[in-house]
Amino acid sequence: MAYHFDKSLDTVQGGVRDIATELIDAAIAATKRRQDPQRTVHNLRKTCKKLRGLIRLVRPVFADYHAENAAFREAGRGLAHLRDTAVLIQTYDDLFEAYDDQVDRAQFAPIRRHLTLQHKQLSRQAGVAPKLKEFRERMMAARERVGQWSLSEDGFDAIEPGVRAAADLVHASHGIQRILRRLDLSAWRRYERNVLGRLDAAIALTEDDHAALLELDPTARIVRIGLGVPLPPEPLDPIGVQPLRILYTGNFVHPPNVDAALRLVRDIFPAVRARRPDAMLEIVGDVPPSVIRRLVGPGIEVIGKVPDMEPHLDRAAVVAGPLRIGGGIRVKMMEALAAGKAVVATPRALAGLAVVAGEHALVAETDAEFADALGSLLDDPDRRAELAGAGRAWASSHLRWEDVAAKYETLYEDLLAHVHNC
Repeated sequence: MAYHFDKSLDTVQGGVRDIATELIDAAIAATKRRQDPQRTVHNLRKTCKKLRGLIRLVRPVFADYHAENAAFREAGRGLAHLRDTAVLIQTYDDLFEAYDDQVDRAQFAPIRRHLTLQHKQLSRQAGVAPKLKEFRERMMAARERVGQWSLSEDGFDAIEPGVRAAADLVHASHGIQRILRRLDLSAWRRYERNVLGRLDAAIALTEDDHAALLELDPTARIVRIGLGVPLPPEPLDPIGVQPLRILYTGNFVHPPNVDAALRLVRDIFPAVRARRPDAMLEIVGDVPPSVIRRLVGPGIEVIGKVPDMEPHLDRAAVVAGPLRIGGGIRVKMMEALAAGKAVVATPRALAGLAVVAGEHALVAETDAEFADALGSLLDDPDRRAELAGAGRAWASSHLRWEDVAAKYETLYEDLLAHVHNC
């Protein structure tokens, strides 16, 4: 569901008040329009659920949560009768259709007539109007209370940050988007702490994730085991084809991938293009949002989901990983190294991969460093080939699934031994 907010707003309390006010105002207006009663009731009950979901997000810092949750619940229940009678009739009909040869319809016909009569009576505008009036009065009272809703002043500062990826998204967001990210962040933290306390062991893919989980629960057993990727039988073209292409790939449902693509196009590629006017940038990934599709321009191609990534990897001169937010391990970087392609990436994009900077991949942090690294590889095909070969050799030694599986087997054996000794 979309909302419209003052983008300068940056407080949780103000954001929640605005969302609630918008929902309530729309509901009050709907009660005054002469529309299909059943549809109106259905939409108003959905509004009550949305309001309850909204305040549930801030439950830890909202002292009036229980009272307001009960108020919205009762408002929805007051409209339930019309919707319930329609559901009962549909259920009745479905049951008789399913068991038509086993039930005598004539014996149950009075029940069907009673349900139909009840539904018709409630469906008449005269029958619905009193309920809508009562609902409208409840919403008007709620609107008055919303202005007084108070969350703990330091509410989300007091709740410790959530997982590293969620925290990164908070810092990278602005205005109302940042508010929503902070809500998500606090929920992740509560979930992780609760789950860790019930586990015999937890797996962290990277050292950063390992440290973040230990910070949540210093007594938990956190084991660092990375991922593996299939190693192509033969390396792909280490140099690429003309015109020289920089490839960025990722699933754009994941916000850090959107951020990385925007950074590459807006802050890095212009400098590369100034140095190498023939350079091309190819962005490939599932579900590119409109903000990514609009990046198409001179030297820039945006391609959606592809059935096979190999042709795009094979023709690329360099694979870029300009990520600056997000946690976990980047499988796309692993696949590029395993395929024997030259890689330029940020430390964040290479998290969990013990590559040597300058030997297996070029590592760059700032926009200028990243653009210079890309440009230097486009200028030097021999260096591209050297880096690609070293990266594949490293992947051959460190990213084999057999080695990953062996680490899991060792952990399982240890856990089972502990159970048997108890």
